[in-house]
Amino acid sequence: MIRKRFKSFFLIVILSLSVIIIEEGFMLYSNKIKEKDDKQIALLEDEINTLENNINEKDSELSNLKDDINSITKEIVNIEEKIKNLEELKATIASNTKIIDNIITTNQNPNYPTGCESVALYILLRYYNINISVDDIINDLKKGELPHLEDGKFYGANPEEEFVGNPLSEYSYGVYNYPIRDVASLYKDGVKTETGLDFEKVLKLIDEDRPVIVWATINMIEPYISSTWLDKNNNEVNWIANEHALVVIGYNKDNIVVSDPYTGSIRYYDKDLFISRYNYLGKRAVWY
Repeated sequence: MIRKRFKSFFLIVILSLSVIIIEEGFMLYSNKIKEKDDKQIALLEDEINTLENNINEKDSELSNLKDDINSITKEIVNIEEKIKNLEELKATIASNTKIIDNIITTNQNPNYPTGCESVALYILLRYYNINISVDDIINDLKKGELPHLEDGKFYGANPEEEFVGNPLSEYSYGVYNYPIRDVASLYKDGVKTETGLDFEKVLKLIDEDRPVIVWATINMIEPYISSTWLDKNNNEVNWIANEHALVVIGYNKDNIVVSDPYTGSIRYYDKDLFISRYNYLGKRAVWY
C-alpha cells in the first residue's frame, strides 16, 4: 500500500516537473520567437522609415519639378508673346514700307573684294532684265593706277574718272558715280547720274519703282579721309575710308532698305544715319 502511494507520489512529481519543464521550454521558445519577431519588426520598421524618407524626397523632387515646369511654361508664354509682338511689328513695318519688287541680291565676296560698285550696277541692270555678268562690267570699267610714290609725292588714279586699282583685288580702292554711269550706258539707254542729289529725290525715284545706286559706307561705319594723293593732272584726291556702293530699293519712316553687295542680302539701315553717310560721300547716285 505504501509502495503504491509512493509510486503515485513519484508519478505526480514527475508529471509536475514535466509540466514545469514544458512550460519553461515553451516560455523560452516563445521568448526566442518574440525576440526574432522583434528583430524582424525592427528591420521592417527601418525599411518603412527608409521608404517614407524616399517618398518624402520624391515628393520634394516632384514639387521642385512642378515649380520648374511652371517656370518653363511661363517662359514659353513670354516667348510666344514676344514672337507675337515681333510678328505684329513686322507686319506693321511691312505695311508702312515701300519696297521695289524683283530686286536680286549678290555678294561681292570673295570674287570682287573691292568691287561693290560693279556689283551694285549688276544688281541694277538685272532689275531691268539686262543679261550681263559682274565680270562683263569690270572688264568695261576704266581702271587706273594705285597710289605710288614719285619724286617724293604720291600719284594715283582719280575715282571721279576711273577705278583706283582693280575690283578683283582686295588691295584696291574704288570708283565714283561717273565711271559707273559710263559703263551702265553701254548696256541700257537712259542712265542718269548726279553728284549732290538731295536724298528726298532718291526716295521719289523709289516711289516710281526705280532702284538707285548710291554711295555711303560699309555697314554705315563712320567715314574719314584715310589717304591723299595727286592724280595725273595734279588734282588732289582725298580717299574716304569704308567707301561703299549700295542699291536703294525701299524705305519707311525709320529705315532705308537696300540690296547690299557687301553681305549679298536685303538690309535695313537707320534712315538718319544712312542719309548722313550718303551726304558725306557727296550725295552720289546712278539710276535709270
